[in-house]
Amino acid sequence: MTLPLLSPEEAALAVRDGQVVAYPTETVYGLAVMADDEKAVSELRRVKGLKDSRGISLLVAENSWISRYAQPPGDIVRRLMENYWPGPLTIVLDVKPGVFACGVAAPDGTIGFRLSPNMDALRFISLVGCPVTSTSANPSGVPETCDVHEVMLHFDGRIAGILAGKCGGQRASTVVRVRGDEVVVLREGPIATADILRICGVKSV
Repeated sequence: MTLPLLSPEEAALAVRDGQVVAYPTETVYGLAVMADDEKAVSELRRVKGLKDSRGISLLVAENSWISRYAQPPGDIVRRLMENYWPGPLTIVLDVKPGVFACGVAAPDGTIGFRLSPNMDALRFISLVGCPVTSTSANPSGVPETCDVHEVMLHFDGRIAGILAGKCGGQRASTVVRVRGDEVVVLREGPIATADILRICGVKSV
């Protein structure tokens, strides 16, 4: 069996039906389900082998989606989005209670959001109409990949298919947590810590 390559329309229909789909981004392949679908999130954890309580990062299709799901973004968040989205920056924010499935938010009530510049992914997420999960498309404990053939080997017969398109292969995104005026760079990726702090106009804490 070989996983089918899906159009954005086909991938969106599969995800809206509660299925898991792999998709390319500017960094590595991710696994998508609708972030507000309890059964689909549980299936995602089973397929990937996620056994801990860590939160799952999400991709959005537009900056404006943040205000729907997270606490009102302040000036720092808006500056980061204006300068680095779409791009390899994950912004960890406090989210509104009850908007996502159990287990998507971290125990402290935060979720990482990203807007990918990959046009295939953006089209797909726009058609889904809500944030999708962006956990990497590899079994837990196995390295991330930007090779579609590796994704097929890992998940053949276990997910609905793979969104057709090219993976960018950049390093995993820079991750920044923002709470009020506090900015913490949790992981440095393609965007340097010094650049993040310069744009924010604050010191890391």
